[in-house]
Amino acid sequence: MILEIIEPKENFTYNNPSIKVSGKTSAYAEVYVNDIQTKADEKGYFSLNYNLDEGENLLTITANNQDGNYAEKEITVILQTQE
Repeated sequence: MILEIIEPKENFTYNNPSIKVSGKTSAYAEVYVNDIQTKADEKGYFSLNYNLDEGENLLTITANNQDGNYAEKEITVILQTQE
């Protein structure tokens, strides 16, 4: 099962806590970003808004489909709102 993360990129630093997490997996797969759930569309694309905490944030992105297939990726991003 594929799981491709389009955004965010690994170790990217943001100055706004609200980011978009998007990617591609199997059609209609259930996708979780940490504890937030969404569902992929008929082409496998998914997207959701995620709120970061100040400092380093580990995003665990998992996808699974009705056949029991499973994929997982981890990405670390940074929120730095202070100079």
